[in-house]
Amino acid sequence: MLKLAANRVNGSCNRHQRLLMRIRDPATEHLKRPPSSCYDMIADFPVLTSAQVVANYCLPDGHLPHVVLRLNDLLDDFSADCTIADAYKRTHSLRLVQYVAAREDPDEMNSFYRRWLFNKTTEMAAANGDLETLRWLVESYLPDAFLTKAVAERTSVRARVAV
Repeated sequence: MLKLAANRVNGSCNRHQRLLMRIRDPATEHLKRPPSSCYDMIADFPVLTSAQVVANYCLPDGHLPHVVLRLNDLLDDFSADCTIADAYKRTHSLRLVQYVAAREDPDEMNSFYRRWLFNKTTEMAAANGDLETLRWLVESYLPDAFLTKAVAERTSVRARVAV
């Protein structure tokens, strides 16, 4: 069991570094040095609440963020098989959608499939009148994408605002 757990978290820091390089702001990228450790990235990468609670209780000074990331990888047994559409459909939680989206690698995902996930999730968020999730999807997940006419109409009718 321990060997399996060790294999799951082995190299997780490198995976986090690769995923977070796409989150960095390109306008200020030249001012920052590339992340050399997980400590540089902990603020940008969401972790499970359970991992945060354990870290706050056991590591009150917070000087070991790489441990928090490894603990998060050990506890996370769902995000590898979960999409943003599945996450929103099950929970209607923006935090979970952001958590799952942070673990997607857009370079490895088919762009049409990513666009389909975006459309499906925006449609569900619009149907629920969840403007906060809809705003995050449009501004952060696929900022260059446009809303379909059906989503825009449903949002304006449901939330009584123009998108």
